[in-house]
Amino acid sequence: MSKRAELEQSLENDIAELAQLQENLTKTNLLTEQMGGMLSTFEDRLAKLESSILPIHKATKNLTKLHENIEKSVSYVDEIIGYLGLAAREDLFISKGPASPDDITEYLSVVSKLKEALNHLNTLDYRSGEIASQKLTLTLTKANFHLDTIFKKKLTSLSAPIDFSSFAADTPIPKISEADLEELLVMTGQLAGLDRLVGETGDVYEHVRTFSELRSKYILKSLAGLAGLTTASSRGTSATYLKGSSPFIKYMLFYLRLCKAEKALIQKIIIKPQAQSCFLQAISPATDAFTETGESLISRVKRSIAKREYADVFMLIDVSSNLADYLKQYDTIVAYAGNRGAELAELVSNSKILIMFFFRDFYEELKQPENPKSIQPVDGTVHEIASITLNIVRRLLEYEPCMNAMLAEGWGANLSCNTLKAMAKEILQLLYANLENKARMYKRAVLGVVFLINNFNYVVKQLKSLGTDIIGGESESMFERGLATQIGVYKNSWSPCHQFFADQAKLDNGGKALSKAQREMVKDRFKNFNAEIDSMYAMQKAYTIADPDLRTQILNGVKDVLVPMYAQFQQRFTEIEFSKNPSKYIKYDKTGLEAMIDGFFVGSADVEKKFFL
Repeated sequence: MSKRAELEQSLENDIAELAQLQENLTKTNLLTEQMGGMLSTFEDRLAKLESSILPIHKATKNLTKLHENIEKSVSYVDEIIGYLGLAAREDLFISKGPASPDDITEYLSVVSKLKEALNHLNTLDYRSGEIASQKLTLTLTKANFHLDTIFKKKLTSLSAPIDFSSFAADTPIPKISEADLEELLVMTGQLAGLDRLVGETGDVYEHVRTFSELRSKYILKSLAGLAGLTTASSRGTSATYLKGSSPFIKYMLFYLRLCKAEKALIQKIIIKPQAQSCFLQAISPATDAFTETGESLISRVKRSIAKREYADVFMLIDVSSNLADYLKQYDTIVAYAGNRGAELAELVSNSKILIMFFFRDFYEELKQPENPKSIQPVDGTVHEIASITLNIVRRLLEYEPCMNAMLAEGWGANLSCNTLKAMAKEILQLLYANLENKARMYKRAVLGVVFLINNFNYVVKQLKSLGTDIIGGESESMFERGLATQIGVYKNSWSPCHQFFADQAKLDNGGKALSKAQREMVKDRFKNFNAEIDSMYAMQKAYTIADPDLRTQILNGVKDVLVPMYAQFQQRFTEIEFSKNPSKYIKYDKTGLEAMIDGFFVGSADVEKKFFL
């Protein structure tokens, strides 16, 4: 019974709890319906609010934009008004110029504002803008004048001429300091803008012209000393030229260095469109002076060649070689100089043409033995053509690299060789033939032989001093063989003296007294020998063999053959009577004959020295 009661009680509790839940559910549904209605109402109200707020928002946005535009317009109008009155406000300040040339920062700041105002007003199409532009242009013109004056003064102080004639070749060109360079850069930047706005219509700005004029004077005056040294050397007498000693070489080096320094300066401070024209104007006077000096040097060489003074030819070889090398070294400068650079290259070409024309003419002179300008030596000594030729060969070898380069470039097209060594050999071959032809021009054959002995010996000695490895031994051997041949020819010229003592069989008396015919034969031999050797002595004592060793060698060779023959003949007929007055016929004893032969060729042993340049 109790268990059933519990179950009934539990059931009642569940029913009560279920009723409670039912009641809560009903309340919840009611609240949900009410909340849904409220949200729907709120959504409707938000939609209405949005529809009413959105036009106001758009209107506010437009108003804000209009406000900003009005502020900008007011600001722009204020700016324009400021530009319109800027010239009047700053005219007095600009007219006075910078307070100090060393501090133009404030002045440049005002100038920048004026330029900005003018640039802006020039874009407007208002009458008031035109009037203000005219006033700004006038004010900026005043500013341009003051700045150009300061620029000119500053540049003048930095363009004091330097006398490079006292400088060593490796001395660098003095440079403008970085501080001064920066100051010039600031001024040229402002002046470029001013010249563009207020300057005269033209391709070149005023400050660029100022720069070109001042710097051209600086370059020209700095090189004047070197130009003067070159001109002075041109007026001097020709002497042996020392390689590298021409003042023109130093002149061209510093000219090109100055051009290089000027190009670097111009490219830093002059606007690019006008930089090259400015450079050309700056170097133009100095280039004119340089090329004029170079042409004058070439004319001097022409005159020297006409006077047969050839030292200047080697000076020109040296100058043209150095100038060609410098033009390669400074090729960018030469190219930048345009036509002015081409003038320098033309100077090299003219020099090389003259050099090669000289050698062509010299070849022709060697091919012609009879030259009215050349005097045949009366004593048979060294001819000037030999000394000139050997001097030319010797000097040419000092310039072998540049001569080889010149020939390789085709400048020797009128010659039949393409290297200096080949050229030297050909010149020596022509000299050999020339000397032989000149020897034939002597009326006395023996004098022609002496002439060849002297000249061939001179050439051999000169070639030995050069060294056979320089031009090869062929040329030297040719002259050595010629010398040996002519010495042999000269010795053979004594054959008439030998024949008087050669055949003595007819004078053999078998120990008995000589017959009358034999005595007359002995008398004739002594008499004819005396006459022959006296004639040879009278003629040949006036001849000259300048080399004392060669003279001794030749005369000893004569004595070695003649003196023993004569001494034996003279001794024999001193013991055998052939005349009651033998002293009438025996004019010389052995010692006297040797002394007489030693008197041949008594000309000055120093005669050869005069031929060296």
